[in-house]
Amino acid sequence: MSSRIKILARLQHPNIISRQGIEHTEKGRYLVLDYWNGGNLRHFMQSNSSLSLLQSLKIIADVLSGLEHAHNSGIRHCDIKPENILLHQNETGWMACLADFGITRLSQEKYTEINLRAPAYMAPEQFYGHFLPTSNLYAVGVVLYLTGRQATHN
Repeated sequence: MSSRIKILARLQHPNIISRQGIEHTEKGRYLVLDYWNGGNLRHFMQSNSSLSLLQSLKIIADVLSGLEHAHNSGIRHCDIKPENILLHQNETGWMACLADFGITRLSQEKYTEINLRAPAYMAPEQFYGHFLPTSNLYAVGVVLYLTGRQATHN
């Protein structure tokens, strides 16, 4: 089992995507994850659907809760962006969870590469190869700005 799959297996939290299993076929291995019926936050923001400011803040609180659990487990997400925030609608509104732990780092790992997959969400220090847990918070702040801005315009 790869180290990234082991990391995901360690993270048991309602606001972090859960691994349900691994399927092996002739074409390769497939990770089976929870299904979240609302898609990702990017698609939601681009749809005609709207969020109230309170719902937007609830989504961010969910993301922060999952991120806190990951950080307390010694794991840094490294790629917080709307595409990696999945949504589920239930009787109380929208619930969010973190997904795509593909470039996750363990706290003790040295961060030596610069990942430019989502530069709009990167904290300035990441451009110099430094990654701190607060770098994730910077990205959450950008997402908060975008969701809050959309909520006030709907």
